[in-house]
Amino acid sequence: AIKVYAQLAKLSATNVIATKRKVSLLQASNKPIEAIKELSTYLDTYQADPEAWKHLALLYVQAGSFRNAAFCLEEVILCNPHSFLSFAAYAECLFTVGG
Repeated sequence: AIKVYAQLAKLSATNVIATKRKVSLLQASNKPIEAIKELSTYLDTYQADPEAWKHLALLYVQAGSFRNAAFCLEEVILCNPHSFLSFAAYAECLFTVGG
């Protein structure tokens, strides 16, 4: 399935669904580093996708990279400044880092 989604992404760089499904498959296949790379590439093009930023923050937390997760949560807050849950997640991340 990953090969199919990779081919779909090559055919059309704007195929958002195929890219997101590929990231989910990589995460389910226990390949978090590849999922992080794929999602980071996606966010280079689509910076205003708060769900993708949340997903990337979760992947970074699972990998133990709390500084990168904090940056992702900052982007989520910029997209939706009225979400108290985003602020709470950001505060927990900063508390873990020690900032």
